[in-house]
Amino acid sequence: MTAVTAPPRPGRLPAGPLLALLDLYGGPVALGVQRDSREDRAIKRARAEGSVTERAADLLAVHVLHRTPWEVWGATYDV
Repeated sequence: MTAVTAPPRPGRLPAGPLLALLDLYGGPVALGVQRDSREDRAIKRARAEGSVTERAADLLAVHVLHRTPWEVWGATYDV
């Protein structure tokens, strides 16, 4: 059974690509995310809500994954 998710609200991006890369690299702890840091809280919100703000997308892509947001979300980030 496939989960159905609503499209993100305006100004937000889907959390799926971010969460997939986090899992691929062993999770937030493996990437050096400290417990209760702003990055950790943003990741928990992304998992709970299914989307991230553009600001959180930039923070997590650059500071946690060491990638540009475009590398994580592709053309979706340009919208």
